[in-house]
Amino acid sequence: MDRQKRPYLQIEVVETEPIHFHEELELLFLLEGRVSIEAGCDKWQIEKEDILMINSGIRHSLHALREGSIICKLMIPHQFIGSYINNSFYLIWCNSVSDKADDYGKIRKMLKELARHCLIKKDFDFYYQGKIYQLLSCLIEEYLITNEDIRYHDRISKEDERISQILSYIQENYNKEISLKDLAKKLYLTDAYLSRFIKKVLGRNFWEYLNSVKLHYVVEDLLYSTKSITRIAMDNGFANMATFNKSFRNMYHMTPSEYKASSGPKKQKEWKIKQEKEKRLLQELEDFLNEPAELAGQEGIEKYNVEIDANQKREYPRPWKKLLNAGSLEMLRDHRIRSDLLRVNSALKITHVRFWNVLCDSTGLGMYKSDNLQDYDWGILNECLDFLLQNHMKPVFHMGYKKGRSGEGGYTYVDQNFSFQSLWEIEKVFELLLRHMIMRYGREEVDTWCFELWYPNIYYSLPKFLEIDRAFAYTAEIYKTIRRMLPEVSIGLAEFSLLTDSNRLYERMAAFEKRGIIPNFVSCVSYPYKVVQKENVVVREWQFKDEFILEEIKNLKHIMNQVGWGHLPIWMTEYNFTLLNGNPLNDSRFKGAWILKSMADVAEHVEVVGHWQLSDLCALPADADHNRLLYGGKGLITKDGINKPSYFALYFLSLLKPFLVDKGKHYMLTMDKQGTYAMVVFNMKLLGAAAYMKPEGEITTDDMEHIFENEKPVQMQLHLNGIKPGKYRIKSLIIDSKHGGIQDWLNKNKQIEVLKGNEIWHLQQMCMPDMQIYIKSVDQILDIDITLGANDFMFYEIERVN
Repeated sequence: MDRQKRPYLQIEVVETEPIHFHEELELLFLLEGRVSIEAGCDKWQIEKEDILMINSGIRHSLHALREGSIICKLMIPHQFIGSYINNSFYLIWCNSVSDKADDYGKIRKMLKELARHCLIKKDFDFYYQGKIYQLLSCLIEEYLITNEDIRYHDRISKEDERISQILSYIQENYNKEISLKDLAKKLYLTDAYLSRFIKKVLGRNFWEYLNSVKLHYVVEDLLYSTKSITRIAMDNGFANMATFNKSFRNMYHMTPSEYKASSGPKKQKEWKIKQEKEKRLLQELEDFLNEPAELAGQEGIEKYNVEIDANQKREYPRPWKKLLNAGSLEMLRDHRIRSDLLRVNSALKITHVRFWNVLCDSTGLGMYKSDNLQDYDWGILNECLDFLLQNHMKPVFHMGYKKGRSGEGGYTYVDQNFSFQSLWEIEKVFELLLRHMIMRYGREEVDTWCFELWYPNIYYSLPKFLEIDRAFAYTAEIYKTIRRMLPEVSIGLAEFSLLTDSNRLYERMAAFEKRGIIPNFVSCVSYPYKVVQKENVVVREWQFKDEFILEEIKNLKHIMNQVGWGHLPIWMTEYNFTLLNGNPLNDSRFKGAWILKSMADVAEHVEVVGHWQLSDLCALPADADHNRLLYGGKGLITKDGINKPSYFALYFLSLLKPFLVDKGKHYMLTMDKQGTYAMVVFNMKLLGAAAYMKPEGEITTDDMEHIFENEKPVQMQLHLNGIKPGKYRIKSLIIDSKHGGIQDWLNKNKQIEVLKGNEIWHLQQMCMPDMQIYIKSVDQILDIDITLGANDFMFYEIERVN
């Protein structure tokens, strides 16, 4: 019996396997990672050491949910077991995901032994065969269900059962003289019905499918055997060479001899690459395969072996390069904010600056006086816009109101700073604002700016004419005014809060659509909170989840599609993992790693993202101790101008190239047209249960040691295959517990209460990534070994120098 007709084992890195089915039963054993599996109508997520059987003829697909997921597959021909039990109508119902009560330890142990033998010995000796039979015996004894068992008919449809019978019959008899009539007789069906059924489920008629099976084994023999072409044709069921040659040419558009000559060397090269990958798999799995089954999954380090095609690439949008949240318009007058903005943007090269509270008393524009431009003081507006434009930054007007928060947890908005008495007054002053800017800067210039309209989604303390039920009219009128005066300018609606439930979001968008208010982009903000009502009071509960931004964006996109706005780009003008100033996680390496992870998730789903916010100065609490270096502010830099890890995360992102090569759970690799590669690598840790044991505002730096789900480091072996030979200059920048973290420095120097001016300057220079540069000669494959501690992150630049 040849290998294809008996059980065999294979180990591979999981990526994506689209929906397919086959005659063999497929026993899956996950060695590393996490994988999503759809089989029939069922869907599972399997974790490390989970076991799942896909029965014969069941449509199924696999998709890796974690980079570096490795799976062991035992392929069992359906008739192999059928002939042993004298029954072709059976299932092996083995599923450790749904059947938690059963003990799968015995099967796990056997599968680990088989996997190790397969990787090390690579031959199918008596030990291998013995273990296979031992495993099959266990499966039959413990998990076999035949058609005599009532559970059989509950767990397989008539159609799936028939598909299994058809596939099994053809697989067993493809090299013999068989016909549609023979199969129909075996299944007690008419020839016509069976022919239609096969065409429906297999997408081709009986003879076409039979020929495809024959040719599959022909190709295997052409590439990996020394048999003559005539012998190959006869062994695989072709009655004569004329029929064989015609069938082969129809399938592959060349003769068998030409195929062997053209594909043989390529397949041999692929086989060598496969052997190299198996060696790496063995290194990756050796510790796991050696340890007892009951201890697997408890190792203290996450290991990944990643194969990357260095020549594949696609355009990558890099939405983080377009927007900075600077503060209120009045705040842009502060020389410290301006200094921070210029310094940050000299590195980040961001094109647009967003600000708010434009029509306010503090800007001289918070009250309607007359329709005469000369009656208003435009000095603050002019000063701030001149500053931005002189420094090559385009303004984004957020036409709403934001201010500091007060109350327990910092969640209650305070009254806004304007003196308008009606919507009409706001609309008139806004029209005057547009007239002034067009006159001062020119229509051509103003057309390059952006206006983000505002709809108060949360419970602001506002005058009645701007409360939720009347705010729609405000937004609609501002939109119409802009479209009338600046028809070419870009307008966004309407800072939608993704905290809002889906039905309410749909209703608001649909209302705008019905009024003919169509934006150039949809703007939103994302923070991980759940809005609940307790005793008639609206409360936000902090609920940080992995990929919460991605989930919210996908939900928003779904709603936009329902409204008819699916073609519009999304601007996420604010994002953060907290609304609170006073959360020490804002100052930590976790924040930087989280930014990298989140941007990797959403980069291809949004056009613009804007971190909230630029500097801790933007929301410095009134009662802040100004001697403290850190107080958990949401800025990229401290009030004293010291860069935080979050700043370096955005800096690393700004260095990425315009083409994406590959990305995974812990990395993004990009390149430019000149062949220079840039990569970010990160090891973000999820928050554990300890993070929610107290109110968010009570978390302290002392909690940081036990606030995360785990502290496991990550080891990654990246292999860039197909890279152009030559010498490469490889530069790395790392933020870890020893480099670049102001919070880490403070934790080691807790006794210091006050710093002198020159000491703060020294910290500004010291809080930098560690940099390493080396030259490496490369021939086709560049190997990079990376180790990252919990919440560490890195940047790599790989540049060919000759």
